[in-house]
Amino acid sequence: MRRGFPAARVLVCTVFMVFVAVTMAPPSVAAHAPSNMTLLYDWSSQELTVTILHTVADPNTHYIENITVFKNEIRIVSSLYTSQESSSTASDSFAVAANDGDVLRVWAECSQGGTIERTLTLTEPTTTTTTTNGGTTNGDLDLISPTLLIIGIVIVLGVVMVAFRVARRR
Repeated sequence: MRRGFPAARVLVCTVFMVFVAVTMAPPSVAAHAPSNMTLLYDWSSQELTVTILHTVADPNTHYIENITVFKNEIRIVSSLYTSQESSSTASDSFAVAANDGDVLRVWAECSQGGTIERTLTLTEPTTTTTTTNGGTTNGDLDLISPTLLIIGIVIVLGVVMVAFRVARRR
């Protein structure tokens, strides 16, 4: 009598391995870079307001961790954070004494990876609102999530096991 490995057992083992992979995976599945940043300089108060679009599931564990402001390529302030005020944005204001023609550059970093940077050239002190120009976002295409990688490997192993067992029966 020939003993085989029932397909049901292979299926149960595969489902179990996927479950283990998902529950043991690191929580960085949703990690991504901030998607946009707006800089607003108020000449009357000499204040720079930075608003960063960064949508997250839990702003207490996934948040904008650092905002650094440069004026004419000299770092003038760097603030660290332990959470984000909402699940969609992070914002802060900084006292920045500036003159016409100064270049402000703001760099921000996500607590789980990814950065964003914007540059603002100040013109005409009578202007109360200035929009951002230029900038980069780093990390939009994060590395493959470890969870998805583990799930993929487990599924491939399950398929190989089934194929091996089916071929062995013949």
